[in-house]
Amino acid sequence: MVNYGDLADRVQAQQQVRNPSAAESLKKSESDAQLFFERVKARIVEEMAKANAELAKRRVGGIERVFSPGFEGKLCLTFGASLLCSVDLNARADGGRITAIINGPPNGYEISRKEFFFSYPPQERTEASQETAAGASPGQIAVEIVSGLIQGSFT
Repeated sequence: MVNYGDLADRVQAQQQVRNPSAAESLKKSESDAQLFFERVKARIVEEMAKANAELAKRRVGGIERVFSPGFEGKLCLTFGASLLCSVDLNARADGGRITAIINGPPNGYEISRKEFFFSYPPQERTEASQETAAGASPGQIAVEIVSGLIQGSFT
């Protein structure tokens, strides 16, 4: 039987011997991207609560979160029985990209897609720079995703 953990350790050791600073840089940028995505997810949940309160006042069904076990870096939302929004993190060495895709009627096809690119400044980050990456802030991304889901497409 093959032990994939041992094979992964060997590959990782070879990569670190070849270029140790690149391996550390990639690991750090991936953790920064994951931290940024966690902030975006928290803001999306806040925006969902605001939107659901307004939708409930008008007796319209709300936005719900679909928990997908085992999918780190992914968030799924539904609005009604026909719209599904999948929010994914794609980490890169120089930052990352958050992609929001809405699938809907007819036949569950992709009806819209929005990408948010971000990167962190190369200098030491402060609390303020952690909150806003180059481009949109977590709050701005959350507002666009939630409002786009309610509208049925991104504008």
